Amino acid sequence: TSTLDGNSANRAGGAIELINGTLTIIDSNLTNNDVDGTAGMPNPGNGGALHISGIATTTITGGIISNNDAGREGGGLWNQTGSTMTINNLTLDANTASGVAINQGGGAIFNNGGTLNVNNSTLSNNLVDGALGNGGAIHVKTGTANVMLSTISGNSSANDGGAIYNNDMLNLNAVTVANNSATANGGGIANNS
Repeated sequence: TSTLDGNSANRAGGAIELINGTLTIIDSNLTNNDVDGTAGMPNPGNGGALHISGIATTTITGGIISNNDAGREGGGLWNQTGSTMTINNLTLDANTASGVAINQGGGAIFNNGGTLNVNNSTLSNNLVDGALGNGGAIHVKTGTANVMLSTISGNSSANDGGAIYNNDMLNLNAVTVANNSATANGGGIANNS
């Protein structure tokens, strides 16, 4: 059990950046980390808590990822092409991504390719506040997102997809999507694929 709190970077990974390899996080809290100004002008400012830069296998089980902030993409987590990120029994709450373009956002998670697996988890009260940013909880730019037995609630987007914005492959199974909001389209889910 670990706590990573109040860390910052200006490029990527407010708390952790993984270039490649294997990362396992168990029952840990990643809170109040940012890539949105504390360490300098965000450039680009992705992955408020965790950023995967290369080919990696990441497993996060239990714990909380909350109140993290990204200047562009992935307020909590950012996954890369060719990588697999699996989260189990995790709470992602009140994370923010502030990207202003339609291919930016993902208040809790931004999937930039690869495979994202979300199991038995709660994504709540996450926010995309950039003018055209999409996906209050999850933004699937490319790759595949598989979400099972999870609750996605109270998230919001300044543009499309209050809960989820999908631009590639999205599979939902036994998922509750409730009380999310989008200023433009898809209060729950916006599918652009």
